[in-house]
Amino acid sequence: MKYIRSYIILASQNGSGKIYNILMSHHLLGFFLFLIFLCVCSVPLLETKLMSGNKKISYLKHENLRLEAELADLKYLKITLSDIETRDKLLREYFGIDEYEQLETVVGRGVSYIDSSDPNVLEKIDEKPSSHTYSSITLPVKLQALESNIEILKQLSVLKEKMWEYTPSIIPVEMENPRITSKFGWRKNPLTKRDEFHAGIDILGSKWVKIVSPAAGVVINRGYDQWLGNYIVVQHTKDIKTIYGHMHKISAANGAEVSRGDLLGHMGNTGMSTGIHLHYSVVNEGQPVDPMEYILDIREG
Repeated sequence: MKYIRSYIILASQNGSGKIYNILMSHHLLGFFLFLIFLCVCSVPLLETKLMSGNKKISYLKHENLRLEAELADLKYLKITLSDIETRDKLLREYFGIDEYEQLETVVGRGVSYIDSSDPNVLEKIDEKPSSHTYSSITLPVKLQALESNIEILKQLSVLKEKMWEYTPSIIPVEMENPRITSKFGWRKNPLTKRDEFHAGIDILGSKWVKIVSPAAGVVINRGYDQWLGNYIVVQHTKDIKTIYGHMHKISAANGAEVSRGDLLGHMGNTGMSTGIHLHYSVVNEGQPVDPMEYILDIREG
């Protein structure tokens, strides 16, 4: 067997060196050279793997940041949704939705309001329940329920505004500090001195004080009565109408459409009257009610 002689110098701890003779076969030497070659060739591959690993770490860090941002968005969405649900509840109370068994009686056929907090909300929206069971109402379902309510609330808002437009709400005379001389209810008639029920209020004023409509409506009657003198009747809604008596002059024609603040006529002293004033009555569902309940721009003194 042939050996290759080589010399290796080893340095001792005290700085002295010794020379050793090591006999090595050419196979063993080839093996060590192959190992060295393999290590040298593996360096680029290891560098590539290291770079790929760094890219993956960078990607995972980026994904982690993205997921954290999405989580923050979901938390914000949850808080916002809670705020929307609170407002939704307030709107339900404001519009009186809970008073109706079916909202279609308010805003029309084919409409149903959805309570997003209802555990059975999945069955009430236009979406089939998923195959899995929901332990709680998910954010998308709540959002869909709330979104379906937006159009209804818009319709209710229009309806509420229209109802307000046709609901008497102001004192029907154009004058500063109007004075109520006779209230709604039982009183002694100033002419007959007998107790009688006064189905309205008397507003003291002077001749030619303008009498205006307290809400939108249609003039359904006008004329002369021995008690009310010159009078006019305005129908505001199906159930509510207002009556004005003792007028000096009637300006609105029979059948005329009026808006809140439109001129109806002028204050006078016609009919059974002891002085210039306006007799103002509000009738709801055929029964006289206290007009002060419909006057929001002054307080009863």
